[in-house]
Amino acid sequence: MANEKQEISIGHIQTQFSQLTNLLPILADREHPAGQLWSEMQQELYHLTQDLDRQEMLIDQRIEQVITQPKAQELEREQLLAETTALYEGSQAISGALSESQIFKALFQQIRYHDPCEISAYRFHLVDDELLWAELVANWQKQNNPTYPEKTRFYLPDHAQAGLLATREPIFIDDIATDSRLTEAER
Repeated sequence: MANEKQEISIGHIQTQFSQLTNLLPILADREHPAGQLWSEMQQELYHLTQDLDRQEMLIDQRIEQVITQPKAQELEREQLLAETTALYEGSQAISGALSESQIFKALFQQIRYHDPCEISAYRFHLVDDELLWAELVANWQKQNNPTYPEKTRFYLPDHAQAGLLATREPIFIDDIATDSRLTEAER
């Protein structure tokens, strides 16, 4: 027991200070040199405890970083590996496709990893360098109930989604109700 270390808390020291002040009233007298010295010691203790608390908080934060950072990095590595694998498998499927429908099937499979509600691919027909017709050549819908059947043709000048379809770029819409690129008619 003699070799046992005792941890003395700051609260314990403050309690001891209070008890000594109660036992020796002269320590409470701020006019007396002993009281002034006692007050200065208590102030130093207060600042010391603040510094210790700050140091303890910084140490706790660093420990948390040391523990969580490798876990986060491992999760990120796993995610990147899964994405790389999906891209590799997708490129293999696309390069091995023998028909347009197989190409779309492979492309749609890759897009489905992002959990969309519906995927559509259109073929556009130009007349005098103007987009006039869009033909739905491939479609997939999560509930197996696509908005339009394949081979549906849209006359773009009269179609509500003409502006959206005429971008000539892939379009990904996370939320139809809130996407600022869509007009009310397009929704």
